Amino acid sequence: MLRLVNPQHFVPIHGEYRHLARHVKTAYTVGMRDSHCHLITDGDVLEFANGTAQRSGRVASGRVYVERRGGPGVPELTLRERALIAETGLVTAVVVIDRASGAVVRGPEITARGINVPDEARLLADVRHEVLAALETLSPLLRSDTPSVQEEVRLAVRRAYKRSTERKPVVLPLVIEL
Repeated sequence: MLRLVNPQHFVPIHGEYRHLARHVKTAYTVGMRDSHCHLITDGDVLEFANGTAQRSGRVASGRVYVERRGGPGVPELTLRERALIAETGLVTAVVVIDRASGAVVRGPEITARGINVPDEARLLADVRHEVLAALETLSPLLRSDTPSVQEEVRLAVRRAYKRSTERKPVVLPLVIEL
């Protein structure tokens, strides 16, 4: 094919690096000059001007994941979070706290996604019990501190799921103050 086409420059673009190197060697064997065979890798910029070619830098390259409905690429952190949720499941726990007293007014309301257990109703009851017990151990002062309540809820839910399912799901604690 190289003899038939007789290109001025040859840049192999398909295959692993070892394949690219072999393609360049093939070009040498059919008589192409060294300076006209270019072995570059993803991201290398090859600039052609006045019949010559030279490397002129690099550009970002690699896999880019795009949302189905368009928009920019998906960040690596988002991909890792999605993989973690897909592997372990997601549990939301909503608790309503009285701001003044720190008392639990409602909840916890537990919702699980991506977790298949034989007796889900019993497990959710155990999780609710574990969360309420954990919140009882907090002082009234800490119960009025939203980040402390969120962390305690998160840990209690993970503990209950670990005990019952051997899994540690991603937990999204939502604390609403009245």
